[in-house]
Order: sequence, then C-alpha cells, then structure tokens
Amino acid sequence: MMPRLTGCSLLGVLAALVSVGGGWAQTTGTIRGTVTDPSGAVVPGARVTAVLSGTNASRITEANGDGDYVFPALSVGRYAVVVEAPGFGEFRQSDIGVNIGRVVVVNAKLQLAQLAQTVTAEASAPLIETSNTQLGAVVNDIAVVSLPLNARDAHQLLQLQPGIQSQIGSGLFYGSDQAGVVSVNGGRGRSNNFTVNGGEANDQFVNLPGIQPSPDTIEDFRVLTNTFDAEFGRNSGAVVNVVTKSGTNDFHGSLYEFFRNRSLNARGFFDTTKPDFKQNQFGGTLGGPIRKDLAFFFFSYEGRRVRRGTPSPTVVVPTAVERRFLCWGGLCRDSDRSEWHGFPDPEFPLGMCHGCDGKRRRAHCSRHRLRGYFPEQLYFSAML
Repeated sequence: MMPRLTGCSLLGVLAALVSVGGGWAQTTGTIRGTVTDPSGAVVPGARVTAVLSGTNASRITEANGDGDYVFPALSVGRYAVVVEAPGFGEFRQSDIGVNIGRVVVVNAKLQLAQLAQTVTAEASAPLIETSNTQLGAVVNDIAVVSLPLNARDAHQLLQLQPGIQSQIGSGLFYGSDQAGVVSVNGGRGRSNNFTVNGGEANDQFVNLPGIQPSPDTIEDFRVLTNTFDAEFGRNSGAVVNVVTKSGTNDFHGSLYEFFRNRSLNARGFFDTTKPDFKQNQFGGTLGGPIRKDLAFFFFSYEGRRVRRGTPSPTVVVPTAVERRFLCWGGLCRDSDRSEWHGFPDPEFPLGMCHGCDGKRRRAHCSRHRLRGYFPEQLYFSAML
C-alpha cells in the first residue's frame, strides 16, 4: 500500500464592490419592467432604485417616456426595487433574485397617494422566461452546498441538467475521470467552455475545468446548453459559468471537514480485503466589509488529503516441487546444486527436467510464473 497525497487547493477571492454595476457581462443579470398607474397608463419619469441586500449597494434610474426602466449588468444576489413618482405612493418589491445572465421583469403598479402611501409586493419566479432565448439552468448557492457531491466537485451538478450526459470513464485519454467530462446534446465531452467570474477557466491541455471552486465559495452556477448570446464563443458544447461569493456588511465565516474511509466501501470481486482508504477535506471561509457599503472581501481555503491503498490480485506461489527444481528458459537446476541442465532430448515431456543426478525430475518449468520469486534466477539471466 502506498499513500497518495493530493495537492491542497487554495482559492482566495478578494471582491471589492464600488458600485453594483461593476461586474463583467458574463457574471451579471438584469432587472427591467414598466411603471403604470391604477388605470394602466404608463408613468414616465418615475424614479426607480435597486438595492442589493447585504451590501446596500444601490443603482438609480428613471422610467422613460414609455414608462419602461432597466438595470443592466447587476451583480448576482437578492435585490429590492423601490419606485417613486410625484402624486403616487411608494412601490416596493423585495427579495428579487438576480442570477447569471437572467432577465427579471418587475412591473410596478403605483397607487394614488391619498389611497395608499406604500405598496409592497412579493417577488415570484416566472414559470417561463420570455425575455431571454438562452437555454440552460441555474444552481444557487443553497443547492450547491446541500446536494451530495463526491470529493466536493461542483461540476458534478452538470449531470442534473437536461440534455447533459456524463462521459466519465468512457475515454482512454488523460482527464477522462473528471466530472467536467460531459456530453451536451450529443456533443463531444471536451467541447465545453468553463469560466469563473467571467474569466476563462479551461485546462488548455485537455479542455476540462482548470479551476475547481469550493462549493462554499459559489454564489451562482449556471449552465447554458443552447442558443448562447454573442458574448460567448470558443466551444460548441455547453457554457459553464461560476460566480463566487462576495463579502457583505456583516462578517460571516464557516469551518468544515468531511471525512470518508473504507467502512462503507465495497470489496472488489478479486480482492481478499478492502484496500485502505482515508479522505479528509477541510477548510473554511471568511467574508466581511473593508469599508461598509463600499468595499468588501471574501476568502476561502480548502485542503484535501487522500490515503488510498492499491488492490492487488491473488498471487500464485511456487509449489514444493517448483521450489526444489528451479527452471529458466528450458534449463533446470536442483536447488541443492549449482549446475544447470537442459532437456537431454526432445522426447522429454513438457515439465520434465534433468536433475543433477542424471534422473528425470518432474517440475513446472514456467519462467514467467517463477520470475521474481528466486533471486538466483535473475542472477542466472544476467550471466546469460
């Protein structure tokens, strides 16, 4: 048994938010909608504010002449939208989830000020996304942490999406055992594009994920399987985009360790015992403000230690006769003597050796089976 240690994976993310719109296009979402009055007429010039929960970062815009407003390039998170207009009560809708590449529609219907001062609405996810042609799925941070993952590799969640099939073990090339080897809509398992926070995260050698973020650091995990926007390219398969967490106005952290051993492992069919196996995955996260409502940090560390025994097939040991008469390449030697003899004539049956006393001795002359059992055989081969 030989222990094997995998390298520690260190992922440090320092996120500074100066404004909500400071993200890249691939890591952001959009909120848009229309402002109307009780009769359904549009309300141009209404003041609309979007506030990110946890950091209080805000974006402000105004409804145009058609009553429409839009917040492009919003960082991933939970938002509250507040709409105000002269002569109308305040409209507020909270807990609006913004995911990677998603367009969320929040229409505001204002009430007259003398009838109601504030109208509060609760957000609900639409059954069908009508504002975006991209096909895919989003896995949020709760699902990433809660779902069981072998070796805590979040790329295993790809197999839960429609049209995606795992290709682990189907190839003979390097990397075929990684969770990122998936076939999307019948395509090749190495035709996918992986990004982290909008930056390229591909292993250029085998075109697999080059970065494996810890599940505790993932804020959003999105898979696009068809009809990508023009901002994406490079590969014909899926686009896998991971956005990591940012700090908030409060300090938050976590410590964890996951341990596995051979107790619940199955014994191999040809193994006499279970090979040794011990896996420790441990780490922690810490996030908080550098300056409240302005800049934040988030740091994570994860280490992995694996001790794995190598199963061995059943070994056939020499019989007593084989230990008495050592054979090598058609030559036999009595273990008590140093002379080597060959078969005296072709009439000797296979396995009959000529002993040192001139008598026939029966032995199993298989140099392949006996190789390595007796040091003198290796010495004799060197003499030849």
